[in-house]
Amino acid sequence: MFGVVFAAALPQPRLAAVGESVGGVVGFGLGCAAVLWIVAAGVVMPLWLSAVGFPSPPPLPNLGAMGLLTHLVFGLVLVVSYHYPR
Repeated sequence: MFGVVFAAALPQPRLAAVGESVGGVVGFGLGCAAVLWIVAAGVVMPLWLSAVGFPSPPPLPNLGAMGLLTHLVFGLVLVVSYHYPR
């Protein structure tokens, strides 16, 4: 779902210039991954797991370095998948 949102956002008129250069796409991809790490993994996931009664939900906020690293790798894979087949 997040990859589809990324791919749908780049062709929009406000972001069209970003999608033209490799550096712009890489920066946008890493920025999206970092925001995803903070919002989805850091805040939403612990709140949701607590709400559904998960036995030991992660702490709030859940902002570990390994989580950031894996989200940044996701962002780079997303960039390669989006930019290079074009």
